Amino acid sequence: KKKKGKKKGAGSGSKGVDLSEYALTRELVDRYAKDDFIAVSFGNLAYLGFIENWVKHLQDLGVENYLVGAMDDDCLRALIESGTNVFSMSHSFPGQDFGWGSKLFYKMARAKIRLIRQLLEMNMNVMVSDVDTVFVTHGQRMHWGSFTFRII
Repeated sequence: KKKKGKKKGAGSGSKGVDLSEYALTRELVDRYAKDDFIAVSFGNLAYLGFIENWVKHLQDLGVENYLVGAMDDDCLRALIESGTNVFSMSHSFPGQDFGWGSKLFYKMARAKIRLIRQLLEMNMNVMVSDVDTVFVTHGQRMHWGSFTFRII
């Protein structure tokens, strides 16, 4: 069931928005980080359903200190439109599946590593997960060091 009202997020519509405003900067990260902690994931348009599920489960737990890296412009526009806390990772990735083990897959993997490094250089504590991860507990509101992990 959808909640009524405007979501707290990166934007209230993507029409007429300068996508360059969504570059990963300290100012953008500070909008969403809590106590220098941010949960981060990433994906392209092919994974939009997974991204929406990842965000929904965090929001259901009351977690707002997250960011999603959009790996293509169509994904970025969709996430802006939905009010997701989003930043642009690249304009060079296609919107289709990367194909595990392909050259494009490894290019995406390197982009994720650069993203993590960039956030760490901002002195952020970062929890990174893929968008096919589902959170079922908030771990004391996503504070660093408060998690108990179980691998299923």
